[in-house]
Amino acid sequence: MAKTTKPIAKQNANKKDLSRAEVPTSPWIEEYRDCFGWKMIPVTQLFLEKFSADLVNWARLDDNAYRVTQFLGDKGVPRDTFYDWCKKHPIMEAARKQAMMFLADRREIGALKKQLDPKMVMFTQHLYDPEWKQADKYHADLKTDEDKRDVSYTVIYNKPTVQPKELLKEEVDGTQGNE
Repeated sequence: MAKTTKPIAKQNANKKDLSRAEVPTSPWIEEYRDCFGWKMIPVTQLFLEKFSADLVNWARLDDNAYRVTQFLGDKGVPRDTFYDWCKKHPIMEAARKQAMMFLADRREIGALKKQLDPKMVMFTQHLYDPEWKQADKYHADLKTDEDKRDVSYTVIYNKPTVQPKELLKEEVDGTQGNE
């Protein structure tokens, strides 16, 4: 019986196949635990893209959208999971920033129109809008600079003296006593 040998090209092709076998073939990137049924849900790139688009559209179009956690609650995605996605996947972080911009605008305009409590909005607006964060930092730095000043003030307060009426009259007339 004659020995058969594989061509070199075929041998190299087999080596490439071995290296491909080491690469995960699953389209799943990761999975998360759903808040409603506590089941593990697979996450694919397509899922992340759709979730990102849904987040931005929700923030832009829903007049009752004020916090990202509202959206996460509706979708059953834990907050920590969402923020992990934002760290790992640039598309999710971009969607989060865009959604925060829409929410910041809605909150600020609502406060200006007195539809929302202005104090509450002002207290947390820096979390939604980087421009507000810069302004808050600027005002905090001013206060810090003012507190660092080594300035002291001395107030001199002279208590008026009370004199009897007769003495006042004598000082005005230029006479003293009974002359």
